[in-house]
Amino acid sequence: MGDWIHLERIKFPCKIGTYWAEHQREQPLELSVHFGLDLTHAAVEDLSHSIDYGQVLLQVELIARHGGWRLLETLGTVLVRWFLLEPSPGEARAVAGRVKVSLSKPEACGGRAVPTVEIERSRSELKVKHVDLGSGVRQLIVGETQWVTVSRVELPANTQFRPAQGAWVLPLTGNDIRGATSLDGQARWVDGDLAAQAEPAAWLMMQGPAARQAAR
Repeated sequence: MGDWIHLERIKFPCKIGTYWAEHQREQPLELSVHFGLDLTHAAVEDLSHSIDYGQVLLQVELIARHGGWRLLETLGTVLVRWFLLEPSPGEARAVAGRVKVSLSKPEACGGRAVPTVEIERSRSELKVKHVDLGSGVRQLIVGETQWVTVSRVELPANTQFRPAQGAWVLPLTGNDIRGATSLDGQARWVDGDLAAQAEPAAWLMMQGPAARQAAR
């Protein structure tokens, strides 16, 4: 497969690092995401066989900013796993055979160097924890630390689900996500039920102490 989509130099402020001081203020985080996939069918202008850049940006920002990450290595691994997931029912995107993520903290070394981590994996290397939550609700966990759990939760049609202890959620399906550019306009903190109506629904879900702290 020789087709790639590159989203380069994504930038936003983020609290990330191993030192206490790095979690007291935001610092610049810069990253790029590279998708290896077959774009043959996308060439007839069908976005479901490609990647929605706007949705990728929202998903990257939610995972990075609300995860309480200590290491670039951990965040990079979670992002790679997330984008290697097979699309959920109703999600308009193609399967990526390979994903590469590079992350850097430009100000971490005071200008003397730019620490950068690069991680690349294929679908054959994907490791995901599957959890049956009952009533057909399924959770796919791509990352767990003591501060956060990152997962996709999928609901069959006409089903409700209440995340334990609350969660940040970002919709992955439905017409209302098209053209979304603001994380604030799409992601929300949920203490009650998520509900799928006449069609199955799926969300990116962030749970744990770091996610709850970001909700304050």
